[in-house]
Amino acid sequence: MVPSRDIPAADSTDSAQSRILDGTRIPVTSRRQKVVTDNVKNDWDLRSEKVQKNQVAAYDEMRRRCPVAHDEFMGYSVFKNADVQHVLDHPEIYSNVVSTRHIAVPNGMDAPEHTTFRAVNDKYFTPERLREFEPKIREVVKNLVADLPRGTEVDVMDGFAQAYAMRIQNAFMGWPASLEKPLIEWIEKNREATLRRDREQIGKVALEFDTIFVSFWMRAATRPPLVIRRM
Repeated sequence: MVPSRDIPAADSTDSAQSRILDGTRIPVTSRRQKVVTDNVKNDWDLRSEKVQKNQVAAYDEMRRRCPVAHDEFMGYSVFKNADVQHVLDHPEIYSNVVSTRHIAVPNGMDAPEHTTFRAVNDKYFTPERLREFEPKIREVVKNLVADLPRGTEVDVMDGFAQAYAMRIQNAFMGWPASLEKPLIEWIEKNREATLRRDREQIGKVALEFDTIFVSFWMRAATRPPLVIRRM
């Protein structure tokens, strides 16, 4: 690839980051790259039924067949560890800024801006804070494992990982368990709208997210004060 002009590795909207945050598994990289854009052809279709049905197998196949592949939805993806490492080691070539409209903090930023916001985030994840939070993590995992069915196959994403991520997030943020179901439903709606590139629906889903938390905070206002985590 010959450096030319910046193009986004995906569409320049918030959807590139949301695909990562909402649990949809995608190969590296979502970073922007400087590439020649003339006559770009698609090497695979991330959203195809075959890929979505068995993503690990699809990625293994692409690693053998086309380790640097272009997809109309995601842009360029790299599948080999050495290529991923090359992306990480060359910030002068590759960028985290996949959206200029809705910036993910700090994942959608480059240094030095990223460095400033990352320093704020890191204060929440010191060894002392994580040791304090560890018992809650273990409790969540223990309960989820206890609830798993025995003697049958389990979809680890739907049957464990999604609930684990949501419960850990809610516990860390001090949010009630009552938010788990509406947030999981919202994630699925957002994922579907993003995959369809339905901008109108994406906007509606974004407003729905606001509604969830406006309702939550209005209810909370009638109760004793919440304990807000301090930095």
